[in-house]
Amino acid sequence: MCGAPGGFSQIARDQTKGKARIFLVDIARVKAIPNITEIIKGDITKLSTVLQLQRSIEKYRVNNEIIVLADCSPNVSGHWATDHARQVWLAEVALGISNYFSAEKFITKVFEGEYLLELLQKIKASYNNVKIYKPATSRKESAETYIIATESKNRNKEEYNQDYLVLDE
Repeated sequence: MCGAPGGFSQIARDQTKGKARIFLVDIARVKAIPNITEIIKGDITKLSTVLQLQRSIEKYRVNNEIIVLADCSPNVSGHWATDHARQVWLAEVALGISNYFSAEKFITKVFEGEYLLELLQKIKASYNNVKIYKPATSRKESAETYIIATESKNRNKEEYNQDYLVLDE
């Protein structure tokens, strides 16, 4: 999710030695990347994009473990409270998509701030093992961190909260 310019997808491809089907979804146009199964230009906050991803997964007969990697970031306004709230909302949308596809693992970028604990609780409702990870390469003063969730509690489409989505026009 939110895969432009494609670095996360390339790392996933390299880590899986090209044995995984990788779908990159982003609102921006992304140039073709070798060994990425499909690049979907779409807004993850819209149901039509989620359904397009579902069709792609079905088309390639993906029926083994699904991992959702979300590197989402809003267009930063410079107003910290607004930027943090928008970023957490994007992480919640990605979590909903992760639940929709019963993803075994979920990794999302998040900005540290007042809504982080609430987001962690939502992720813990879907996953048994949840950790916060700040890469060593990240600047010390940066509020950017990642949440890594494993051992899905087998959420499913019936528990997908579409309230986070923007209605398609």
